[in-house]
Amino acid sequence: MSISSSSHPNLNAACKLGGLFLILGLLLSGCAGPHKPMPAIARIPEIKKPFFAGQILDLNAKCTISYPELVKRLSSSDIVFLGEIHDNPDHHLIQIQILQSLSEKWGKLTLAVEFLPSTKQLCLNRYMKGTTSEEQFLKEVNWARTWGFDYHFYRPLLDYQRMSGGPVVAINAPYELVKKVSRVGLRSLNPEERASLPQHIDLTDKAHRAFLRKIYGYHAHSSLTNFEYFYEAQCVWDETMAENVAKWFKKKGGKILVICGNGHILRGFGIPKRLRHRIKARVTTLLPYALKEPATLEPGIADFVWLTGKYLRIPKRYQGKLKSTRNQNAFDKKPQKN
Repeated sequence: MSISSSSHPNLNAACKLGGLFLILGLLLSGCAGPHKPMPAIARIPEIKKPFFAGQILDLNAKCTISYPELVKRLSSSDIVFLGEIHDNPDHHLIQIQILQSLSEKWGKLTLAVEFLPSTKQLCLNRYMKGTTSEEQFLKEVNWARTWGFDYHFYRPLLDYQRMSGGPVVAINAPYELVKKVSRVGLRSLNPEERASLPQHIDLTDKAHRAFLRKIYGYHAHSSLTNFEYFYEAQCVWDETMAENVAKWFKKKGGKILVICGNGHILRGFGIPKRLRHRIKARVTTLLPYALKEPATLEPGIADFVWLTGKYLRIPKRYQGKLKSTRNQNAFDKKPQKN
């Protein structure tokens, strides 16, 4: 026997109400969809407006600026420091863009690079002149051991300078010397080794020391067990690069674009401050900053910050044969927190 809903008012009302809940449930489930996480934002103290990946910030003026305005301001300097996280592709795209734009403003410029030590300058010169092949160049400088990060990140910079005729200067300290200092200290160097480094290596900057001690504390150090040696090694890096940039500027003059890791220019502690002790020049810093999480950007960390998005590190099995992690220092591993 069938039951008619029209003959049972309560059943009829229940059916209508059930249908309403069904429709409402379908609408809500359709609207919800998959959860999309909000992008990380950056803030500047005393500024309510948030900032996002893709924006360029003038930290002194506490506002965003356009790319043409950035290039205009950078071009008024004698020396521009442009940072990177070594394995971040976005940062290397920014570098080639800045190199091209400053070359258009300045004409032929000098590119000073952290990724090669000054002891490899002759090898670099031969490649830039075209007297050795790229394959031979990589073998001569022993790229995998000397630097180790993917060569293809840096290749466009060298290609552009070869095309434009601009010089490239290797400014880093020899890896083996820095490694030795980080493990057994400056005093362990023999006279010949010590003579290859700058005569004066300043270890007295209390703010720099405190900053690096904080970085040192983020990591478990299986081989770097002595903070003083670690600090000496970081100062050897910074003083050597400052010395080599200063020597070139005194000898050749002209405009210089310095490519180096963010940690060497952050807050001006590293190369820029040590460079200013050696020469008088207009110096500007541009810091590419990967927004992995919400961040507060304190004025003074750089003159300009270019915000980039979260990036994925490439698993080792997909990396080229030249990829290595031998030359990572604390700055490459530290979480970006401010």
